[in-house]
Amino acid sequence: MNKRIPRKIKKKLRAKAVEAMDKRLCDAFKRKSDAIPAGKTVRDVMEDENMTIAELAKKMRISENHINSIFDGKSPITHILALKLEMIFDVHAVFWMNLEKGYRKDLTKLKLKP
Repeated sequence: MNKRIPRKIKKKLRAKAVEAMDKRLCDAFKRKSDAIPAGKTVRDVMEDENMTIAELAKKMRISENHINSIFDGKSPITHILALKLEMIFDVHAVFWMNLEKGYRKDLTKLKLKP
């Protein structure tokens, strides 16, 4: 029997599936590391603004490789970069600096764990 599922129910099922998948991904990520790079938030905001890495790099006047290293947490968000992010995304530089500070603090804690 091939029954059609009502549209409202399909939407609810899809939403629940996405929510469950997000939870699994978050749990897996947390097990791997308790330190989340500040660059991950930069990437999320960039994607919300429908901006490419090339566009962000051009606006910030840094290389795409540098952008990717910020996303990965290999390069820190400096005061200057935080000010540039503030101008681009209209999010205070203090926010970006606090994210970076928290990430570096968490990295240090992980390194000191026995």
